[in-house]
Formats: sequence, C-alpha cells, structure tokens
Amino acid sequence: MKKLSLFMFVVLMSFGLSACDVPFIDEQIADEEEVVIDDEAVVGEVVEPETMTVNLYYYNLEADKEIAEYIPCSGDAVLPVEREIPVVENVPEYTLNELLKGQINIPEAVDGFQTEFAPGKLELKSLTIKDGVATVEFLDDKGFTSGGSCRTGLLASQIQKTLLQFPEITKVEFANEEMFQP
Repeated sequence: MKKLSLFMFVVLMSFGLSACDVPFIDEQIADEEEVVIDDEAVVGEVVEPETMTVNLYYYNLEADKEIAEYIPCSGDAVLPVEREIPVVENVPEYTLNELLKGQINIPEAVDGFQTEFAPGKLELKSLTIKDGVATVEFLDDKGFTSGGSCRTGLLASQIQKTLLQFPEITKVEFANEEMFQP
C-alpha cells in the first residue's frame, strides 16, 4: 500500500509539475539576470563628459621682462594657457569664470605665469554679447580691482584677451568702467 501511495504521489507530482510553466520561471530568472547585468553595466560604466580646449590669459612676468626695456607691465605679456573644459551652453561665460578662479598649475608658475585672480575676489555678475560686443559686469564690493595702473591694466587685459578668443566676440566693454581705473 505504501508503494502504491508513493507511486501515486510521484505520478501526481509529475502531472502537477508538467502543468506549471517552467519556461516562464526560467524566463523570469533570465530577465532578472539581465537586469542585474544591465545594472552592473550602468553602475560600472563611466561616461566622460565631452570637453573642449580654451585659453585662459594670465600675466607672464618672464615674458614681460623680455618685452620691456625699463619697467615690466606690458599687456603683451598676458599670454594663453590651455584648459580643458566641459562643453557647455555659454562657453565664454564659463571660460571667464575659470579665469577668475586664478588657478595656475606648478609648470605654468615655473614658466613665469602669475595672477591675482582667486575664487571670491571678483565675481561675474553678467556677460552679454550683442553684435560682437561683450559687455561684462562684475561685483566688486571688496575693492579687488583697485590699485595702480599696471595692476588694473593687466587684470583688464586678462579678461579682454580671454573673451576675444571667441569668434562671436570682437570687442570687450566693462559695464562698470571705473573698476579697472588706477
């Protein structure tokens, strides 16, 4: 009797399992594995942002010494250093903000580059470009742009040259003209 019961149990289980949609279960497991694989691919994948090269113009004392015969302070010694920036909607504004951070690396400093720009010293309020003219307005409640004619001229030259690299800009004007006056 026990053998018959056991035999019936096995037969019933066989019929019961055959009624189940085993491929569906396999498909679910396969789908879950695909999701895990997809999740791993997304998590593990590093997408590098698209970049472009721009120039930031900084004063180069070594170049100025070669240019100047008497007192170094020539706008001709405001020279470019290359930077990689992300491709953004307003490239001139982004680039100008990078200049205002004043980040010169060690090899550039060794080559004679220097700047008085530093984060928080001079803040860009607005940059508008119309008919080739870039009008720049700064917030300078700390008197950062005051000083002698050499210093203010070099600061203004760095800003102008940085913006004039862009083909859509042919002239740079300062909304608050008194900022770069000695």
